[in-house]
Amino acid sequence: MRPRTVAAVFAALASGATAVAFGVPAGIVIEIVLALALTILAHRLLTAGPTVPDVFEATLAQRPSAPHDPHSALRRKVTSAHTTAADSHRILRPILRDAAAVRLQRHGIDLDRDRDAATRALGPHLFELVRPERQRPDADARPWTSQDLTDAIDRLEQL
Repeated sequence: MRPRTVAAVFAALASGATAVAFGVPAGIVIEIVLALALTILAHRLLTAGPTVPDVFEATLAQRPSAPHDPHSALRRKVTSAHTTAADSHRILRPILRDAAAVRLQRHGIDLDRDRDAATRALGPHLFELVRPERQRPDADARPWTSQDLTDAIDRLEQL
């Protein structure tokens, strides 16, 4: 028997013996001993750790921790955006559109309302991707290349 179990049994028996010594009727002694035993059992169950290791926790413990890279999600998006023109439209367009709108706003140009000024500031190629009414490109359209993206970022940084 474990030492904690032995201690719990002795505590219950000691409580019963004390109750008998003070002249408590036998029925009440049994109830006291049972109540104490149940209290000890409940305490042990509530404070005991899990008996079976959690699979999720075990997997996390084995997994090497990698340093947090705040740019990893953006890097994955940019990498996957070069597959098709639809991917470029779906992935790159919202990012570049937000950046273009902020940069143009610094010069008092609204991307959605000042089409001519936005085209001059961004250049026709970048404006084509970020213009407000742009539809999803056809399946045979050319996706944006790394050079296209580099040129777009350079243009935005110049604003």
